[in-house]
Parts: sequence; structure tokens; C-alpha cells
Amino acid sequence: MDGIHDLGGMVGFEKVEVEANEPVFHDKWEGRVYVMLGSVLGSGVGNVDKFRHAIERMPAKRYLKSSYYERWLCSIETLLIEDGVLTRQQIEQRMEQILEGSNPHFDVPRPKELDRAAGGSKRSVDRPPTFSVGQRVKTRKTPSPGHTRLPRYARGRTGTIGEIYPAFVLPDSHAHDEGEQPQHVYSVLFAGAELWGEVAEPATRVSLDLFETYLEPHDG
Repeated sequence: MDGIHDLGGMVGFEKVEVEANEPVFHDKWEGRVYVMLGSVLGSGVGNVDKFRHAIERMPAKRYLKSSYYERWLCSIETLLIEDGVLTRQQIEQRMEQILEGSNPHFDVPRPKELDRAAGGSKRSVDRPPTFSVGQRVKTRKTPSPGHTRLPRYARGRTGTIGEIYPAFVLPDSHAHDEGEQPQHVYSVLFAGAELWGEVAEPATRVSLDLFETYLEPHDG
């Protein structure tokens, strides 16, 4: 989906400052959120693609004001609510209790399904890749209306297949309970000028890993 999360190629934002000697976690709560996500997905609540899509659905102002792990925490809450594990009221009640300094026992119901998170995303398919190394391809202008891994700045652009990977679960369908629909993934090489025109730095090249359904043969 098109949202504030898809910042690549957008103008009007300040330069990204790289933090020297950045720690793994800036505070203890960030480490807790990291562990929470593994626990939530491992128990069968949502999946990694639903998790990413929940971040994409954050309101733009909240997204821009939130840190990396604040976005993770927001997504975890969304998954728990949408899977019926917790309600918004229960989460807010727990927050009030923490602010008041109380720490009562808090019962959390077990998810209905416990087997959805196993196995990773690599899959085997019984069909050969559609495209070959060195072939010119063009990305589709209109990918899935929901979750997609095709960046906005790379849509409708022409590139060259550089490498063919095994098949993986298609995030576009997996995030919406429409099945895994595994397909081959390709490393596609783009010239910077193809992506960003005259403002691109000279001789820039960008490689993107793209699912087969994002691509079509380049005619011409």
C-alpha cells in the first residue's frame, strides 16, 4: 500500500544521520519489544507480513513521531487486537496500572491457532522461473492494493535480472490471509537515472529483490 512508510525517493525530509557506535538497543524497553515480537509470532498470532502491514497502517503523524521500536510495539498491539487475543480497553487498562505502580496478574488467552508461524518463508515450487539472468524486465505500475514489497519509487521502471533466487512466500497475499502463493524472487538491477531521473547521482546502480508477480517482460 502507499503510505508514509514508503519514503524512498520522497523529497522534503532531512538527511538521515548515521549514529556512530549505535548500540543494539537504546533502552531496556526496546529489547523487551524485540522479544515480545518473537513471542507473539511464535505463538501463532499474525505473521511477519501482517506485522509489517500493521506498521504501514499507522497514521502518518504517529509514524513520523515514533521511533523504530515504538512502531514495532504499535504493530504488536494491532496484531493482538485483530487476532482477538486482547482488546484495546485491556491494553489501556494495563498501561494505567503500570503508571500507577501496580503490577497485578494479567491473564492473556491463548491464541486459537498455534502452528502458523513455523517453517520460515522459503518454499519449493514445481515450475521454473519465468525470467532469466540478463533479461530486461519492467516493474508493474500498480501492485497489490494492500501490503506489497515493491517500493513506490521502483514502479513502472525498467531493469535487468541479475540473479534468480528460490521461491518464497508472497507477502502481498500472506498479509491478508489469502494463502502463501510462493513464487520465485529476482535480484533486479536498476540505473539510478531510471529510478530518479536527473537528480540521481552519476553512475548509481540499485539492486532490488523483487517477486515474480511484480515483473513483466520489457518490450523494446
